[in-house]
Amino acid sequence: YQRRVHGRQNRMRTAIVLLFVVVVFATAAFAKRRRQYAIHEQDSICGYADNGGSVTLRCPDPHMVIQSIVFASYGLPHVGFNCDSYAIDETCHSRFSHTYANRLCVNQNECTVSASTAEYGQPCIESQKTNRLALVAVCTKRSPNAGWNYDDAGTQDPKYSRGL
Repeated sequence: YQRRVHGRQNRMRTAIVLLFVVVVFATAAFAKRRRQYAIHEQDSICGYADNGGSVTLRCPDPHMVIQSIVFASYGLPHVGFNCDSYAIDETCHSRFSHTYANRLCVNQNECTVSASTAEYGQPCIESQKTNRLALVAVCTKRSPNAGWNYDDAGTQDPKYSRGL
């Protein structure tokens, strides 16, 4: 009799442990799917061009629009291999960069911003340096009932304001 009871108890323990393992893996899989969904709901896009060229920002999905310009610099911005590495060079930066890009791009699926001293002025003291325009924007799916209200204050995400 005791062997049968112990055998049932061991099978019950095994079943409980297996159930626990299944719940843990199912929860982890759900969380991973949820993170992937969030990534597709909002994407960063970026680009840069030398003086005389232009930067075209295009959201990856036709149902997305540019929600905001989080970084804009005409002058000598530091650019890298990904959008998070862009940074302002305080010695050569036009303060009009963000406002101009914001006006052209917000609520658009795609926009093209020119890189020229005619738009921004000469931000560098040493005028022989080749200026460039660098932009980082956030695209998001547009809600059919919601609109966005943006000001043109030229406010940028603080993480991009640091120098290298």
